[in-house]
Amino acid sequence: LTEAEDALNSVFRRRKGRYGPHGMRKRIKEVSEKGWPVPYKVSAERARRLVDHPHPDMPPGLKMGDHVKIEGSPSVYRLVTNTGRPSYMESVKLGLAQKKERLMIWIEGLDPKEDTDKIKERMPVWEFDESELRKLRLNRDWTYPTHAELELRRLPQLPLNQHAIRRFKEGLKGTGPAQLGVLFALAIANKFTERFRKTANLFDDDSKAYANFLAKSASCEAFVERTEHLLFKATLPAAERITFVEWAKKMLEQSKAAAKKAYETSKDNYAEYQEKKRRKKDPYSKWESSPDQVEIKVSWHDETDTKHMGWLKVDPDCPCTLGREFIHRHLWFELNQRNGTGFLFEVKGEPLEIVKEHDKKISSVTPQKLNAETREAEYVMVLRNDPDAPTGAEKVKCKPYDWDAEKAKRDAAKAKKNGKDDDELDPKKQAKKGDDEELWSDDEEGADEKKYPNVHAQMKVHMKELRALRGEFAHGDPDADDTKTAKKEDGEGHQEGEEVEGVEESKDGEGAGSAVDNEGGTLEWEAAYDEEGNIYYYNTVTGESQYEAPEGHSTPANGAEHSGAADYQEAPAEPEPDGPAS
Repeated sequence: LTEAEDALNSVFRRRKGRYGPHGMRKRIKEVSEKGWPVPYKVSAERARRLVDHPHPDMPPGLKMGDHVKIEGSPSVYRLVTNTGRPSYMESVKLGLAQKKERLMIWIEGLDPKEDTDKIKERMPVWEFDESELRKLRLNRDWTYPTHAELELRRLPQLPLNQHAIRRFKEGLKGTGPAQLGVLFALAIANKFTERFRKTANLFDDDSKAYANFLAKSASCEAFVERTEHLLFKATLPAAERITFVEWAKKMLEQSKAAAKKAYETSKDNYAEYQEKKRRKKDPYSKWESSPDQVEIKVSWHDETDTKHMGWLKVDPDCPCTLGREFIHRHLWFELNQRNGTGFLFEVKGEPLEIVKEHDKKISSVTPQKLNAETREAEYVMVLRNDPDAPTGAEKVKCKPYDWDAEKAKRDAAKAKKNGKDDDELDPKKQAKKGDDEELWSDDEEGADEKKYPNVHAQMKVHMKELRALRGEFAHGDPDADDTKTAKKEDGEGHQEGEEVEGVEESKDGEGAGSAVDNEGGTLEWEAAYDEEGNIYYYNTVTGESQYEAPEGHSTPANGAEHSGAADYQEAPAEPEPDGPAS
């Protein structure tokens, strides 16, 4: 009965206020300030702008642009179009977040090609569920706790002048300076709350000062709770907040890392720019790294016969004028035994004049022929002596090409690009690992060796000759015979009777040491020295070697004066110590 009476009295009071000379004015004022409730409940989540309702589409009685109030909040909200796209400020923040993440990815050195999935997971993107397009969107975040049953009140549309004033006030509250002012007030209030609480702890619990300071701390907390709802963007939970000092330290660390990375990248970019600049000036760099290089079999035509001379690796599209440099690199030893740089290309059995090489490519002088043994097609190049080139002592020799040194340079440049220590790339330190170390060691070079086996086997033979040649220059006897020294400078210490896997050696009878006439008058025997300095003889025709001097041959007069390091020949097989070996 008491509840019924209270409800009846409440109805009487409301009706009493509606009637009389000022009843309608009061009612209008009440509706203008509080609005009228819609016949359904809504739900709102903290730090979100979307409000859910029970209707599949836009609920009846509402439209975009209406101003509403939600139960539990004194703030006025405006309904905006829910397109699923970010607002202007959200787009700006998203762009800044993406730029920051790109900077961090660059600092960490992630590769866009190899780490695509990892980068995609870290990159912030705008996500929106299409099922939420039916929800109502507010012009600001819901800063109160999440609630599922809230009353929604629609405010009436004001006259044009009053509506303009309300929109102006609303926009002014949402500006950056106004929101920063709110944040500044919150920071000060939080500081005061903490100070009042610490000061209260300095007094006794039953003292008046203790109670006063706690009351002031509670008042500041209430102010913070009220003021937080003035923000258009909800604050983070207390567990996720960081202080300004922590934020400044984090930004400083990231700035240092970015500056360091920028410095290193600028150095690398400048080095890469210098390398590109050098490559533009170097016409051979393009063809050195060409993926279309092929292995070419090179022969020498000496007017009577054509003999195999060696192997060459070059791009068939390389011009003949540039291709000469690659021929010098791969066949410097064999060419120096003949006429050095004085050679011509042979095309269809006829020599190609040097003046005609300018408009020719390597492919025009290297036809494909069928190998009778392997039944496979191979590129064949034929060279011959240039009759106009100087010969004999005046011939221009090819400069020996150091493949190990070039490999060390490439490894140093590659490792420097990958950030390795320069001490690991010192050619002198790498040379101490041993002369028998493989020329190509990593996977890429190993694949290159499998693709061009004959060329790489020839490189190893040439490096042995070059090391022997350098050793002779370093340890040779200055009083040695000039003729023998000249022969050593020509690189003629290589014994072409030695068989190397994958390389076909020519047997022109141009070995090192002193060649002797046999009974038939042909050059067959050559004198050489073993590691201990003992002289032995090598037959360039049969491949035999022995310590006894052959018939008709006399021991060199200066043989005992030469040290083993100076006259040791690597290629000829030494005989067994107990007697001649064949």
